[in-house]
Amino acid sequence: MSVRKKQMAERKARIVTAAEKLTRETGGTDFTMRALAAEAGVSPATPFNLFGSKESILYDLLLQSLDTFFNYGLNLKSTTPIDRALEAADIAVDLFVLDQEFLRPLYRFLLGVNDPKARPVFLQRSLTFWQLALETTPPEHAATNNPEITAIAHGLLAHILGLLDVWVHQDISDEQFRLLMRRGVLLQVWPIAKSKDLPALKQRFKETLSASVRPAVAE
Repeated sequence: MSVRKKQMAERKARIVTAAEKLTRETGGTDFTMRALAAEAGVSPATPFNLFGSKESILYDLLLQSLDTFFNYGLNLKSTTPIDRALEAADIAVDLFVLDQEFLRPLYRFLLGVNDPKARPVFLQRSLTFWQLALETTPPEHAATNNPEITAIAHGLLAHILGLLDVWVHQDISDEQFRLLMRRGVLLQVWPIAKSKDLPALKQRFKETLSASVRPAVAE
């Protein structure tokens, strides 16, 4: 890598780090690009020159946070697709809840932004997470092009993005977030359940119905 590219990469990293710091300190993403540049120690024009927009910077930060989900969320002990999906979902909820002061404002902003370059990357990486969570083979050998696994992963991704939208706006509690996450996962993985596993799967689903959950949208 040339000296110029190294310097550019270093400035980009400083800007993303500054964006995370400001998000954590302010509890939101309403800081200005000038404030971001000052925090990163670069000129006011540099964030625009390197990223193009504030949305791209925050998406870069979001993609960086996904590394944590891959590192922890795929360190699974379960050996069946259904159990792996449930375990991955529980870990994902844990990660969101434990760092909600940062992740809530970040997702609240980005779920409503359609960045033509960064959003497809985020969605594909998120889809890959669920494909790998469902696979029982080692990640390096996982068949992420398996049509059945891919279809269920798409369903899981859609369910979780919808659930995140109501959670980040605090329409549901952390406990309800976890309950609804498990309920949705069970419904999505139902088609791949073996006949002998259906009774246990139905029982798990009934358990998610035992707790009351207030509507995500007020009536």
